[in-house]
Amino acid sequence: MKNIFYIILLLSLPYSLFADESLRRSLTDEDIVLIRESELKFNTCLQENAIEKIDKYPDFRQVAAEAVNDCRDILKDLDKKFNESRLDPNLYHGILNNIKNKAIRQLMPVLMMEKAKSKN
Repeated sequence: MKNIFYIILLLSLPYSLFADESLRRSLTDEDIVLIRESELKFNTCLQENAIEKIDKYPDFRQVAAEAVNDCRDILKDLDKKFNESRLDPNLYHGILNNIKNKAIRQLMPVLMMEKAKSKN
């Protein structure tokens, strides 16, 4: 079951991040690979941490906030690598926010399903 989750997660990485032609021209292939790898690591970390903490908090938002806090180093590492690059800070801050926000949106239904399973 866990392997299926990772495969679905990998396939659902947002191609919309790179839909803007000017953004694609600003990023090298290495940048795109780095973004995708970091996004996958962050999503996986977020899901795993949130599921571990689901019974600690009554509100899913608290669970998500704790999980984001536990996984923030992944995005900080990506931010540090982008700081060292030639990219415009506004560009990569937008990418980082997009990764975090999309991961949280994907997390909420997972938490609801996990909570429902644990009640049965």
